[in-house]
Amino acid sequence: MTSAPAERFLWKYLKNKQLDGKRFLRQHSILNYIIELDGEVHFNEEAQAYDIKRTKELEKLGFTIIRFENKMVFDLLPSVLIEIKEHFKNT
Repeated sequence: MTSAPAERFLWKYLKNKQLDGKRFLRQHSILNYIIELDGEVHFNEEAQAYDIKRTKELEKLGFTIIRFENKMVFDLLPSVLIEIKEHFKNT
């Protein structure tokens, strides 16, 4: 599976434990879902309903879902990285 340009761009800052030494998996599937950034395809009613269903199922498994539009990754990368870090659990 190929990733979108925004996913490839963000991955440069997440791979190899670059963000606070945390390990990220690229395009990792959970249940029948792929974790991804939100591109324009997510801005229609059908996609949003699917996203809500996916979020509920993943939250039942204990996952926290944070959403970023592709444009945010390019335009506001430092803020995106800070928000990701704010969701790290203390271990």
